[in-house]
Amino acid sequence: MNRRTFVQRTGGALVALAAIGTSAFTSGCNNIFTDILNWVPVGLSAISSVLTLLSGAGLVLGPGVMVIMGLIQAGMADLKLAIVQYQSTTPPPAGSLAKIDAFLSDLVSNIGNVMQQLPGGTSNVITLVVGLFELVLSTIQGFITQVPMAAAMPRTKAMLARPLMVNGRAVVIYPRTNLSRRHFIHDFNALATAGGHPEAKLHESLLQHL
Repeated sequence: MNRRTFVQRTGGALVALAAIGTSAFTSGCNNIFTDILNWVPVGLSAISSVLTLLSGAGLVLGPGVMVIMGLIQAGMADLKLAIVQYQSTTPPPAGSLAKIDAFLSDLVSNIGNVMQQLPGGTSNVITLVVGLFELVLSTIQGFITQVPMAAAMPRTKAMLARPLMVNGRAVVIYPRTNLSRRHFIHDFNALATAGGHPEAKLHESLLQHL
């Protein structure tokens, strides 16, 4: 085989491999992004349920915390919009993947800030709220580990490795591996029931269209 023939054959093979790699990359992105899109309404309901739980127990959050809670809810909506834009445009707009990464990282940061500013004490409600927030946070971190580039960003890597100080104790959040909304709802509701507040459970209607 002469050099020209070798280049022609390997060149064709490399083009084919590149095409397969791009297809696999896009497919992988779409799968995790579909999981995120399915989870966002559930995540918003989870945040609302936690706020209702705190309010019902007469626990007052400071104005700064309420501002951050608003940022979390807005951030989830922005994340959903960014993913829809990414998936609906071929090729995706420049910087769209970085925007998704940033929204995920901001959610981790903001939820961590809220957890660190929760009222002190060992009441059942506070313990439950911390547990529910940990579940939400671990799910978002699980998404981050699956999104291309996100887990490699220095800011995100530092955030994933840093423990949170909650009520005077260090809490390490580990990324969740099972990212289906069905399992999230199951685990959220199990925590709510075990914590003595079944009224905080997420409604099963969130499972529709699964």
